[in-house]
Amino acid sequence: GYLEELVRLRESQLKNTEAENKKLKAQLEEAQSQSQQEKKDLEAVILELQEQMTSLIPCDSNHLAKNLSIPLINQWPTLEPYNIQDDMKLFRRFD
Repeated sequence: GYLEELVRLRESQLKNTEAENKKLKAQLEEAQSQSQQEKKDLEAVILELQEQMTSLIPCDSNHLAKNLSIPLINQWPTLEPYNIQDDMKLFRRFD
């Protein structure tokens, strides 16, 4: 009886864990979808601002593009997870 009760308890815990796992996966997918939509929206805003800037500049913009140090949107690297350890090295005081 004791072993059967342990098995029932473990099965119950497993079901709860599986349900929580499904819920977390759904939240993660929602967050990823929202993030992708926000990225697309921001890219559209940046492109619109770039168009506005080029229309405001009355000179030939070809020479500006050659000296442009800012990467274009499609050339941006994907964001890496924030690593506080590396940043702490930059601000550490040496007494």
